[in-house]
Amino acid sequence: MEQITQRSGQGASEIVGLPPGPLQDRRPEQWVTAPELVSLLHLSQWAARLCSLVRARSLVPQTGQGSAPIYSDCSIFMTALVMRIWRLSLGQITRWLRQYPSLALALGYANGRTISKSHLSRRLRTLGPIPFALYMIFLVRTLIEKGIIKGRDLVIDSTTVLAWYKEDLEAAYSFAKKFGYKVHTILCRDAMLPLYFIVSSANRNDSPFAVPLLERVVALYRLSVEVVRADAAYFVKELLDLIERLGARTAVDYNVRRKNKSLVLRTWMLFWDKRMGKRSTIERFFGIAKRWFGLNDFHAKGHRAFLMHTLLTYCAILSVALLAVEVGQPDLRLSPRRLLAPC
Repeated sequence: MEQITQRSGQGASEIVGLPPGPLQDRRPEQWVTAPELVSLLHLSQWAARLCSLVRARSLVPQTGQGSAPIYSDCSIFMTALVMRIWRLSLGQITRWLRQYPSLALALGYANGRTISKSHLSRRLRTLGPIPFALYMIFLVRTLIEKGIIKGRDLVIDSTTVLAWYKEDLEAAYSFAKKFGYKVHTILCRDAMLPLYFIVSSANRNDSPFAVPLLERVVALYRLSVEVVRADAAYFVKELLDLIERLGARTAVDYNVRRKNKSLVLRTWMLFWDKRMGKRSTIERFFGIAKRWFGLNDFHAKGHRAFLMHTLLTYCAILSVALLAVEVGQPDLRLSPRRLLAPC
């Protein structure tokens, strides 16, 4: 694995592939540029494997004489991931590709021919969510192997993301009168990293998604779950029975207003704060995902577009976490501004 190049005394213009920007309060050994990220995470190899599972056509870019270049699915995959990790728009990532040849070369664009933003948008829609879903599963498995994700203490919850268009027919109003979509997520509390998610319209109840989330995580990653935490919306028999079958401890909140308050044991009430306080980890994760990784920056329309947006966001979160491990700074796995070169 390559080591991060030491850049003491270098300015922003001397960093390969890095656009000019403020570098104050950053230690040189922490900067990771986009070409280095592609190399450290072996994105080109994984993009080829994942895209080949989805498409039968050749993944090698081809150009005909006097015709427009045909960009490979691998380049589209890597471009979308870099764009999401650095929180760039379609226009910004295409300008990066034109201005920084080292980045374009790392992403598979040859002979100085780079993609336009309209073409990139069309190719992303054509590529679809499957390669990114497979990459997310690979990232989680890799972080489990490296001991970052333990999978013993799981938290289930959802968050609402507002729709960009009021005429979005697949979005809906939540109970709190927010028009948009929900991201139902299961989280490893030890690492504060997502394991799996399901998206729905904002008017859907949370409880039906808990069992599929937990079942898929256990099936995909073969985890030895010790405790499952959730709020009162998930206090349903199906989830409680599944937790019991897994041999895990139940830490699902109970709404005392459902029945007579006297039916709740006093001992349960005494330990309520201690048991339920740890569930707030997922709320902090949602805050980080929205503030630092742009989960709230949904500027499209439709369920499929929101699924792609969420997939790219979660892949960006897990990619930054794996990058932090690779450079020997796992404590920065949720701190992209302290780890990545600024843009």
